[in-house]
Amino acid sequence: IGAGQRILNELIFFDSISNIYLIDPNKNLDYSYNKLSNIFKDKKYIKKFDLGLSDKTEKLDYYNHKISSSSSFAITKKKIKEKKIDEFYKINKKQVYSFEKFKSKYKLNKPDIVKIDTEGYELKILNSILKKNYPLIIQVETNLNSHLFDKT
Repeated sequence: IGAGQRILNELIFFDSISNIYLIDPNKNLDYSYNKLSNIFKDKKYIKKFDLGLSDKTEKLDYYNHKISSSSSFAITKKKIKEKKIDEFYKINKKQVYSFEKFKSKYKLNKPDIVKIDTEGYELKILNSILKKNYPLIIQVETNLNSHLFDKT
């Protein structure tokens, strides 16, 4: 979740025995999908979803930064104006799903491994996942001392 430009090395050990779902409303999604496709023997186990996850199913403002790894649902217009960085962001409405709605809509099973890197939106997604799912491994990226992402 938050496919970004990095790939969990652990995924490579599950080539052809597990489904890998890349979820990201950003252009990073294609980069990660192509990178994994070049590594995996069987591409049918890799699926990409151009959307976001949250605690509710709705459309939210997505703050798309010129540097894609700084894009997030967690930023606010107020914070962008305070920091005088509005020229770096373009705001788009993006579809987000609760984790249960996402699983139901795409007929997916409970995950065994979850990686979350969503620039300050991790807690909403994690709470949504843990309502009914208990993955064996959860990896969450944190950003310490971020002037934009205060809940990460």
